[in-house]
Amino acid sequence: MAKRAENPHGLTDLQLRFCQEYVKDLNGTKAYLRAGYTAKSESAAAAGASALITNPKIKIYLGELLSLTEASVISEIAKIAFANFTDIADFTSNSISVKSSDTLSDRGKSALQSIKFTERYTEEGKICTVEVKMHDKLAALEKLMRRLRLYPQAMSTMSAVTHLLSQGLLTDDQARVIIDGVSGIEEGLRSLTSRKPESTDTE
Repeated sequence: MAKRAENPHGLTDLQLRFCQEYVKDLNGTKAYLRAGYTAKSESAAAAGASALITNPKIKIYLGELLSLTEASVISEIAKIAFANFTDIADFTSNSISVKSSDTLSDRGKSALQSIKFTERYTEEGKICTVEVKMHDKLAALEKLMRRLRLYPQAMSTMSAVTHLLSQGLLTDDQARVIIDGVSGIEEGLRSLTSRKPESTDTE
């Protein structure tokens, strides 16, 4: 039997083993079988694993094992959403220097997706290039706003254009094109809905 100190959630030995197996590869079906549960088929094992994962006590313990509390998830998404390229690298007009891993901030480490170094040789000598890829900032902002329910109420076209103009994100000419285009579409829709259908009666 598991010691009380190792099992603060009152789980059975099988449930504990399932959790410990599940965090290895996040495969519920395989974890169910590796933990020692019996199942007549793979689909039965999948159903059993699904039932275990929805158990409130097991969800808490899995969250501890995976460090997946709601606050930690939001924090990680926020790091990606608000990270800047300068969290990862320093650059000038003609050079770039990637920061070493031991000087990267937590925000930089979370936002960094990959770094690719390439060497090639030319007549002038060796040329080294570096490609830095960050996680999708807009996708992270989208997820963060959904989790925190930060979506604003629907805005009219004029309100949206006015806001973008005030932020310097649109020029006057661009705003005029958008407004004229939307007005034309609205006018076209009004004419379609107001047009009476032709009679189809036959004598």
